[in-house]
Amino acid sequence: MTDRLVNRIIMTKNIGKAEQIRIKRKKEIMDVALRLFGTFGYHATSISHIANEAGISKGLIYNYFESKEQLLKEIFDSGKDSWLSNLGEIEIKTKKDFEKFINALFKLIKDFENKEWFKLYYTMMLQPTVFDILEKEIEMAHKDFLVNLMNYFAKNGSEDPEMDVLILHSAIDGTVLQYIYVPEAIDFERVKKVIIKRFT
Repeated sequence: MTDRLVNRIIMTKNIGKAEQIRIKRKKEIMDVALRLFGTFGYHATSISHIANEAGISKGLIYNYFESKEQLLKEIFDSGKDSWLSNLGEIEIKTKKDFEKFINALFKLIKDFENKEWFKLYYTMMLQPTVFDILEKEIEMAHKDFLVNLMNYFAKNGSEDPEMDVLILHSAIDGTVLQYIYVPEAIDFERVKKVIIKRFT
């Protein structure tokens, strides 16, 4: 084995280790920012605040994120990819499909470990200027399964498919909010049964 090849192997290993450290540090920053955004709000949380909580310099954060806005978008995307995108893969044509969708949705909510992400999501909805930053991402995340639901209601005799989607969406939002703030008060099985009965 030549010295050049040995050096290349060592460099590759070092690059791999450096990348692992970078990924870990980036996740730590995102976790801290998520908690602070959810607790104090996006605008009230500065990059300095995030840096202090993460135990790093303010300048170092900019090695990972171009701006606080980019940091927010990456946090949103990480949570969205964990569960929202999965719902768009379920095709809802029949009542049985709808029941499968609701069961999958409630399982995703219960199994989703990062409640802080849910807090941030709903906090953003109440802050128009923050919502504006993520409007396109939120729209894309919801698009597939909302269209799916609209088509399902239309094909199954709904007089107002759009209103049915709105009512269902509101019921789901209310369930998630209770799950975040008063988890002991929510009976997932009961809510699920009522939703399935109401819309099938």
